Amino acid sequence: MKEFLEGELRSLPDPDHPLAMISLDLDKFKPVNDLFGHNAGDALLNEVASRLRSCTRKIDLVARQGGDEFILILPDIYVRKDIETLCQRIASEISRPFIVNGNEVYISVSMGIALAPQDAMNASDLIRLSDIALYKAKNTGRNNWVFY
Repeated sequence: MKEFLEGELRSLPDPDHPLAMISLDLDKFKPVNDLFGHNAGDALLNEVASRLRSCTRKIDLVARQGGDEFILILPDIYVRKDIETLCQRIASEISRPFIVNGNEVYISVSMGIALAPQDAMNASDLIRLSDIALYKAKNTGRNNWVFY
């Protein structure tokens, strides 16, 4: 994923063709895993990935970072409002109930956003800054998003 991001950053023709990186963390996922088991948790994560892909464009990358964290890399996204609209769509999709072992389960998502070239122009910094924004989002009440 880091190599993909570095390639995307190198291919940015100029500051008029920005890239957004969104770090996502699922809120209230651990109790689902604890209550229903790891297989059910893995199935829920697969459904989350599917819902994330349904919100994004074909050129966007959706990747699982590990645990209950995902990364979205969004090339050629020009308007901050478009990023906010996407975050709202993601929050709405993730807040819909999931069926786990015949039970309706509700989770939410917190998101941190970093932008290239505004915030950083290398993968390590962009990942770090989106993580900082993610933890700000989680600390301000979860189920929201914060720009770095």
